[in-house]
Amino acid sequence: AVEAAVGKAVAEGLQVVPVAVLGHKADLAFMALGPDWWQLKAFQTAVTDAGLVLVDSYVSLT
Repeated sequence: AVEAAVGKAVAEGLQVVPVAVLGHKADLAFMALGPDWWQLKAFQTAVTDAGLVLVDSYVSLT
């Protein structure tokens, strides 16, 4: 389900960078880049619907 969420986001034009984090505080992180806030939010929702736990989220508009 996580692969499907990433695949859908990429197909919709987002850049998704998965990051494996070493240590006891995190296992996996995603950086999603795109011009549309709603697409980014939909990706976040799809990842949490896949069973991952959202610990933190940050958005920067430049």
